[in-house]
Amino acid sequence: MESGSRNATFCHGWQMGPTTRGTSDILFSSLVTWFLCIWSALHLNVGENGFTSSKVFWFISACFIPELTLVVSIIQCGEARSLWSDVRGVLGQHTQQSRLSGDEGRPTEYSTPETSPPASSTPEAGPSPSSTTRFEWTMAHSYYVAMGGFSIDLNDIPPEFRKTGTRLTSEGFKFLLNHEPKVIPNMKEGRIQSKSKASGLAKLIYFVRLRLKMTITLLETISFVQCVFALLIFFFWWSKPVDLQETTMIKVDEIPDLIAFMAFCDKPASKSVDLGCNMKLRISDRLPLHASDKPKIEEQDRVVLTRGSIYQGFELIDFFPMKAPEVELDLGDMRRWQLAGHGMRRYGLNTSPEKWNTLLENQAHHKPFLKHRIHDLPRHVWMEAGQPQTIALGLVMSLYGLMHLLALNHAFYSPYNRKLWRDITIVSSSVPVGATLIMAFYRAMPIRWVYLFFGIIATCGIRITYIALAIIDLRNSEKSAFTVPRWSQFMPHIG
Repeated sequence: MESGSRNATFCHGWQMGPTTRGTSDILFSSLVTWFLCIWSALHLNVGENGFTSSKVFWFISACFIPELTLVVSIIQCGEARSLWSDVRGVLGQHTQQSRLSGDEGRPTEYSTPETSPPASSTPEAGPSPSSTTRFEWTMAHSYYVAMGGFSIDLNDIPPEFRKTGTRLTSEGFKFLLNHEPKVIPNMKEGRIQSKSKASGLAKLIYFVRLRLKMTITLLETISFVQCVFALLIFFFWWSKPVDLQETTMIKVDEIPDLIAFMAFCDKPASKSVDLGCNMKLRISDRLPLHASDKPKIEEQDRVVLTRGSIYQGFELIDFFPMKAPEVELDLGDMRRWQLAGHGMRRYGLNTSPEKWNTLLENQAHHKPFLKHRIHDLPRHVWMEAGQPQTIALGLVMSLYGLMHLLALNHAFYSPYNRKLWRDITIVSSSVPVGATLIMAFYRAMPIRWVYLFFGIIATCGIRITYIALAIIDLRNSEKSAFTVPRWSQFMPHIG
C-alpha cells in the first residue's frame, strides 16, 4: 500500500463518476463483496422442520465476528472427518479419499453382519439395504449425518420416544451402523451434495490495485480481510451440503427396541429432568429378589424407584443433585424401559456391560443419540473449562485484528485517525487471547457468562469503529483511490 505523506493529494466529500471510481462505487462494491462472500460461505445444519431459519442470525454474526464461524467450521470438519474414518472402517472401505473430492461415490462390496436381525428398507435409499453393494462413503455423507440429515420416521416411533427428538446425531448414527446397518440408507453422494462455491473474481480488484500501486481504501481492506476468512470457511466446509430443505427418513418399524435403548440412554425418565437430577444407572446381572431391590411402587401406570431399585434389567445406583429421595416413571417411561431392556438382551448389549455402564453412569456427559435439532454451535462445546476450541477462538480473533495492520501504511488524512486505527488494532489483537484463556480455564460459570457478554459487546464495538473509520476515510481519501484501473494492462498484447 502507498504510504501517506504530506504531499499526497486528497479528495474531500462525496466523489462522483463516471470517469473515476465514485465514492458510491467503492462503498457499493465493497459491501456487496463483503456480504455475498459471507452469505454464500455459510453452510448451516438442517433447522427445525427442515429449514435453516437461523441463517440470518449467523449472517449477522459472521459479518461482525467471522472468527466464530471459522472455528465452528473447523470443529464440524473435524467431526465429519472422524465420522468418515469410523464409517469407512465399519464398511471395509479402506481406500483413501481427498477431503475436497467431489466424487459421486463408487459402489463397494459390504456384507452386513449375519447376527443382525432383519430390518426393512427405506424408500429413499436407492438400492436395497439388504444388498451387499454400498456406494462409497464420502465426506459429504459424513457432513450430512453430522448436520442432522437423517431422522427416525415418526410413524414408526411410539409417542413416548418423541420426547428425546428424532434427528440422528453422529453418535446415534454410529450406534445404528454397528448394530443394525441394514436400516442405513444406501445413497449416492450426488443425492445430498448441493454446493455453492465462491469465485475468486470477487477478490481480483484488490490485487489489481496493489499491482498498479493505487491507494486502497480502508473499507476495501476490511472487505479483503472478511473475504480471506470467508475463503477459509469455504475450505473447511467444502464438502458440506448447503441449504438443505429436508431430511432423509429412516424406517425402523422392526427395531423399536433398539431405538428405545437409544432414547433410554438419552433420557431415562421424563420427571427426573423436571426435578433437575441426573440418573446414574447400570445394567444389572441379577433379578430383584429382595424387597430393597424392587421398585418402591410398581403400579399399572407408574413406577417409583429409589437407590438400588432394579427395573427391566437396569439398576438405579444414584441420582444427583439430591432434590428428591426417589424418581417416578410415568407410563411412557415404563414402556421405554421395557423396550430398552428387551433391546439390550436382543442385541447382546448385556453380555459386555462395561461400556454401557460407563455411559449410563455418566448421563451428564453422555453425547446423545437422538436430538430435536443439531445446533451449529452446541453449548457444551464452549462451556467446559480448558476446551481447545475456546482457546483457538481467541487465537483466530487475534489473527483477525493483526490483519488490519495491513492498513497502517494507508495515507490517512488525519494523524488522529491513524493513531485510532492503530490502537483499536492492538486492542482487538491482544485482548481476545487473554479473555478466552480466562473463559477456558476459569470454572465459575456466572462470571464466565459475564466475560462472554461483555466480550461480545466490546468486539462488536471495535468492529463498528473499524467500519466508521473506513466510511470517514472515503470522504477524505487520496486522489489515486478513485482512479479506474486500465484492464488492458493485464491482457496479452496481440499484433
